[in-house]
Amino acid sequence: GNDDDGDDGGEGGSDGGLLGDLRALAPHVAVFARVSPRHKEMVLAALKQAGLATLMCGDGTNDVGALKQADVGVSVVNSPEHEAQSRSAREALERRVSERVLRSLTPAERLRAELHEMERAQQGSSVVQLGDASIASPFTSRSTSILATVHIVRQGRCTLVTTIQMYKILALNCLVSAYSLSSLYLYGVKQGDTQATVAGLLIAGLFMFIAWAEPVDALSAQRPEARVFSPTVLLSLLGQVAVHFATLLAALRQTAPFVDATAEEMQPDADFQPNVINSAVFTVGLCMQVNVFAVNYRGRPFMQ
Repeated sequence: GNDDDGDDGGEGGSDGGLLGDLRALAPHVAVFARVSPRHKEMVLAALKQAGLATLMCGDGTNDVGALKQADVGVSVVNSPEHEAQSRSAREALERRVSERVLRSLTPAERLRAELHEMERAQQGSSVVQLGDASIASPFTSRSTSILATVHIVRQGRCTLVTTIQMYKILALNCLVSAYSLSSLYLYGVKQGDTQATVAGLLIAGLFMFIAWAEPVDALSAQRPEARVFSPTVLLSLLGQVAVHFATLLAALRQTAPFVDATAEEMQPDADFQPNVINSAVFTVGLCMQVNVFAVNYRGRPFMQ
């Protein structure tokens, strides 16, 4: 919603009663106009009590209470140079784009292009004139536009999706590795040092690939899972664990008859010698670890 600063009006009842009325009314209201700083804070509190996640943008001292009350606070730098930067952005846009192309753009597309030019111009400056609202907000936008809220939501969704998929990948890889090593031990088979090194390097490279992923440019209407222990995530983990364990068990049963349990290399203190069971479990386990990354990497519409 939009908010303008106004004088405190008469209050019909205590703040507690007003907050209770706001809690029922606020989710259905799009705009709160002519509200005082204290009323801004009460609107945010009512929205939170109604079970909604709140984000507040502010540029002055009168917004500090509401910024502290919101789940996410964004301080917008209120610079007197805004008009000059806006004119410079329009001139830079006109220099880069022909007049015919500019006429074909919709007002929203032209405004978006001007904001992009302003952000490019502001990125060259490392000095930010912080306002009073920066004291109470964890985020500060270097632009006078509230476009930073879209960036925050995109980055937050990307971080949430990355965290969930990391937990899933770690859980599955640990279970697969534990089952593989336990099976090899029961059959009296060891895992070679070279095999363990290759598997470790592969997993490290895949994790690095995930860490480099960035959020997509456009904000998606679809929302990611809000919790790690959601039914969707748990059912996905259980299904993948069942498939991996069944595959490893089938590989062990198929290769066990080709190994002599009384052979010298099967003794606990013998040097490592690869055999059919060891090679099959290593190959299948390595393919499973790659599949775990490929299947659980979320990608679009939240990550590139």
